Amino acid sequence: MRGDVLVESQEKAPYLFDAARHHATPIAVALPESSLDQRIALEIARDLKIPVITRGSGTSLSGQSVGEAMIIDTRRYLRSILQIDLDAMRVTVEPGLSLTALNTVLIPHGVWVAAEFPAGAEGTIGGMVGTNAVGRSALRYGDTASAVHAMDVVLADGTTARFGAFGDGGEMVLSNARLNQLIPQLFQIADGDRIASRASGIHRAMYRGGYNLAVFPSPQGQSGRSTSSMSGLVNFAQLLAGSEGTLATIQSVTLRLKQRPAHRAQVQLAFSGLDHLISQQAEIRALSPTAITFRDLDPRGRILVSVDFHEDDERSLQQRVHALEMLAADLGIVHVMSSGVAVSAIGSDQDVERPEICFDDCLVPTPSMMDVISQIDQIFVRHGVKGGWHGHAVAHGFYLRPVLSYTSVEPTRLQDIQAAIGTFVARFKREGYSRDLYSKIKAAFDPENRLNPGRIALPGG
Repeated sequence: MRGDVLVESQEKAPYLFDAARHHATPIAVALPESSLDQRIALEIARDLKIPVITRGSGTSLSGQSVGEAMIIDTRRYLRSILQIDLDAMRVTVEPGLSLTALNTVLIPHGVWVAAEFPAGAEGTIGGMVGTNAVGRSALRYGDTASAVHAMDVVLADGTTARFGAFGDGGEMVLSNARLNQLIPQLFQIADGDRIASRASGIHRAMYRGGYNLAVFPSPQGQSGRSTSSMSGLVNFAQLLAGSEGTLATIQSVTLRLKQRPAHRAQVQLAFSGLDHLISQQAEIRALSPTAITFRDLDPRGRILVSVDFHEDDERSLQQRVHALEMLAADLGIVHVMSSGVAVSAIGSDQDVERPEICFDDCLVPTPSMMDVISQIDQIFVRHGVKGGWHGHAVAHGFYLRPVLSYTSVEPTRLQDIQAAIGTFVARFKREGYSRDLYSKIKAAFDPENRLNPGRIALPGG
């Protein structure tokens, strides 16, 4: 295998933790130089009967990227742009390429992969797909799965396949015996467990983590996520979005491009409290913003909210900004800033201990926000630490991320807090599907449980 293999403790040290300080010692770390070398590394792991975790960066805070396994790091070498097709509005890239690097190339052409993440330059495309990352502008552009057109993958047994839209008119074909076995099996699981009925309503519309089973048609013949532009197609590449490397290993991803709006603006508002924001958020949404993000501001309970607008027409942009400024004035909301120009001061928060560690986020329906944040705050209080939260709006609710300053927290206490927060937010990540259903999907793809074992589901229960 060309590339690098790390086996010494000092070499493996950067792979012991993720950004949220989850810890595990890898067996070895492979940094393959090409897609062929990536397949060779997977073959070596199969021969040695050791598990595999493919690692990106900037998107995982739940321990998915650490474990006692062979870590395959795609970031050093597998970061090429393989094809840009402006006519079809698609781009094909290797999984280790960062979103920032990709958009730096695309934006001069007037297009981009429409996503914005706090991880910025660190977030890789493979990590985005693996976690079905939902950026701050998801209110307008949707999640990562909605941008996935196709993927080239390696299955657990070493079979290579191109996953994409399958059905009449779709480009995915059952090109080998493994696919001829796998794809009918997935349809049988979907039919037998009535996936569409379990994913009905808000859970289908708000799906993120786990296996993206909503790609399958409902009993009425319509996909609950509208994941394909053609009726009757199932996009199996989008099924893998959110699977955290437990079903297949990504070699390349083809993403859908969007025209990049020419004009942008941001308005910052300070709300007196969370209840104030929740009571007025519908009025802000009615102005069709691109993003609504918020964070707790200071011990007095104030909430800082940033509202972004992306428009092709500058006049339309100015009208939306003005409408929001007028709404803020009518509702008694403190107007802080517009497009980088300060309007009023809201006081210093330098005395506040800034959060340094983020936990995984969870998707919360708007009516549940007050209760969920209250319960998160109670977890922090029980453990005697100062925590907070921030988040952003999506179509049917908010993504909420607990944050914590861990500099004064003992590692054992941090692990307890991680466990408590993780158990709590997991309730909001996979509702609508049974553990048994996920186990059947895992068993169909990876019956020997070699790919990122212990995450999402175990084959057979």
